[in-house]
Amino acid sequence: MKDTDNIEPLVADVVYGFVTSCLLTLGTIVIFTTLDPGLMVLAVLPLPFAVVGTLLLARRVTPAFEAEGKQAGELSAVVQDNVSGMKEIQVFGRERQEYARIHGMSHRYARQQIHARKLGA
Repeated sequence: MKDTDNIEPLVADVVYGFVTSCLLTLGTIVIFTTLDPGLMVLAVLPLPFAVVGTLLLARRVTPAFEAEGKQAGELSAVVQDNVSGMKEIQVFGRERQEYARIHGMSHRYARQQIHARKLGA
């Protein structure tokens, strides 16, 4: 798995969403302040709750995504080792054992991905 595959969604989604949200919030505050300061106060009141909610969600979700990243690295390392050592695996007749090992690891990785996504939803 390439690191660029992990970075691309971050840049494309998270950074874009963050910049868009900041600009919309700033624009809303400016317009509301110009039109009606009382309305601006009402619009800004929920922001602390949103920030606290986001921080609580991040605290809960971060360990799941870290575990997913660790499993992805382990799976990638085992696949890399198996590909480079294919002849040895075949010579010693370990194809079934290595298949079962990769299958189990990929199944655990998929479950971890689902778990992380459910927490983040």
